[in-house]
Amino acid sequence: MGLKPTLSITSRRGSRTLEHGRTVMVRGGVAAGRVRLRAPLVFAGYGMEDATLGYHDYDGLDVKGKIAVVLRAVPKRMDSEIGAHLQNEQNRFAAAASLFEGAPQTLGAVLDEADRAGGRPKGFALATTAEINIETKVRRFSSPEVIGVIEGRDPALKNEYVALMGHADHIGVKAGGTGDRINNGALDNGAGIATLLEAARAFTVSDERPRRSILVIANTAEEKGLLGAEYFAHYPTVPIERVTAGIDLDMPMLLYDFTDTVAYGAGHSTLAPVFEKAAAAMGVKLSPDPMPDQAIFVRSDHYALVKAGVPAVMLATGMANGGEAAWGRYFANNYHRPSDDLSQPIDWRAGAKFAELNYRVVRALADDTARAQWYEGDYFGNIVAPKAAKAPKPPTR
Repeated sequence: MGLKPTLSITSRRGSRTLEHGRTVMVRGGVAAGRVRLRAPLVFAGYGMEDATLGYHDYDGLDVKGKIAVVLRAVPKRMDSEIGAHLQNEQNRFAAAASLFEGAPQTLGAVLDEADRAGGRPKGFALATTAEINIETKVRRFSSPEVIGVIEGRDPALKNEYVALMGHADHIGVKAGGTGDRINNGALDNGAGIATLLEAARAFTVSDERPRRSILVIANTAEEKGLLGAEYFAHYPTVPIERVTAGIDLDMPMLLYDFTDTVAYGAGHSTLAPVFEKAAAAMGVKLSPDPMPDQAIFVRSDHYALVKAGVPAVMLATGMANGGEAAWGRYFANNYHRPSDDLSQPIDWRAGAKFAELNYRVVRALADDTARAQWYEGDYFGNIVAPKAAKAPKPPTR
């Protein structure tokens, strides 16, 4: 029997143990073993350190040998994709108002400041101590990536690649209960893989092969933390500098006739006008991130390519024409559940349209003489590909 994860908070009022799975989530390290940790707490605002944006939340704070308490949020008016990236880069931990008992400010006051446009809560030492107990076990699995290549026709450009990817895994079998316990993953991400295969098929039967080559990648272990995509980005089958762009297909919501799409991350590079043009040719609009609080940008496989310096996006169906209701119903009733199966009212015409849109985008990227580029002065381009050639950013409309 392993050690049950616990988090205890000690203040002037005494000690309180928070229940794992209900009031707190306690996560262990990646290595196996038992951890017992007791230390004072220090509040560190958003916990962000980024010179480009002027965030230095640890300045002036003594955190040596202490536990940092930070806000799991994105500052108001910050670009949602940059905020998601910075959030992902931090080691974050928080529980409840009890952490701030006896502190110079209450949690409510901190959240009020955070909720203000441009608000930046300042850090300070807390009057509480935390004790964390957890035991981690490690099991090793082997799960391959599945990668195919559609060779380009251009003698020079065929040694460059456009990556079209989607994750082939899901979350397995639901523990306990009776009946269907298989989390089927029809839309997450069977629909993405089906789109991937259909777009690839269209290229193989086309009268003319694309100028650049195309990598068709079915990623493994996305649900475990983008593990397959991270491995590919670090150990690619072709030199990573030859991968000119990445398109990730994750959970297209094919339950309605979509009239807009969201290309998460496109606005940072010349991928944006490619998507806009391809979508417009089909009577589809490109919409901004409709769920900035969900940090979608860092939650799918394209993010691994972005960190490796490749302009990459995740393409999803948008919220117009019944999309908002369809997404809401899916998240409430089917997401990561056995009911994500083919009994859902899947709109097969929407599936065909989504596949065509992806084909058009990849074809445009593969046939263009110029490769995709980060925009000049772009946050991601500057930090992940500082030496790469940049494109002038078009004026805001």
